[in-house]
Amino acid sequence: MIDTEENKAFLKENARRLLEFGQKFPSPGGSSYYLGDDGTPWKERPRETWITSRMAHVYSLGKMLGFEEGDKLASKAIEGLLDELDSAEKAMEILCEEFKKDEYEIDRMMSINKLPASLDFGYDTV
Repeated sequence: MIDTEENKAFLKENARRLLEFGQKFPSPGGSSYYLGDDGTPWKERPRETWITSRMAHVYSLGKMLGFEEGDKLASKAIEGLLDELDSAEKAMEILCEEFKKDEYEIDRMMSINKLPASLDFGYDTV
C-alpha cells in the first residue's frame, strides 16, 4: 500500500537523500555543474540552462517538502539563469515546461492508478 507509514517514511528518506546529494550543483555564479556519482561537481563540463532550470525546480519543490536549504539552492540556480547564463526568457520557458511535465505526470499516474486526488504522501518535512 502506498499510504502505509513504512512507505511514507521510505519516500521521505529517499527524497531527503536525493536533495542532499545534489547540493553541490551551483557554480560560484549559480549555474549548475554536472555531478558525479558521489555528488562531486564536474567542473570541466559545460554548465547549461536546462540543467540549471531543473535544479531551480527541484530545490523549489524541496523547500515545499521542508528541505531547509531548498530556498537558498533554488535562488542560487535562478541567479545563475539570470546572470551567469544570461538567458532569462529561455530559462523561464524551460522552468515552466518542467512544472508542466510534473503536473501532467501526476495527473497521468493518478488516472492510471485511480488514486484519489487528495492523496497525502506524508511530505510535511524532509
